[in-house]
Amino acid sequence: MKIGWSLWLDGKGRVVRLTTQWSRKSDSRKGVVGGGERTDTYYARWGARTVVKAPPAARVATV
Repeated sequence: MKIGWSLWLDGKGRVVRLTTQWSRKSDSRKGVVGGGERTDTYYARWGARTVVKAPPAARVATV
């Protein structure tokens, strides 16, 4: 699998954008279907007050 990423910073060195992408080739012998995905996220309002609450235990995944 190939994974790539790009990171953009503002003049103060803060992250403002992150893109990630991955792809893989098909391999019918192993039952692997080719494909990929791309994600593009933006970050803004650095320093803004934020409240983060933990989810209820029933909504937390276990590994």
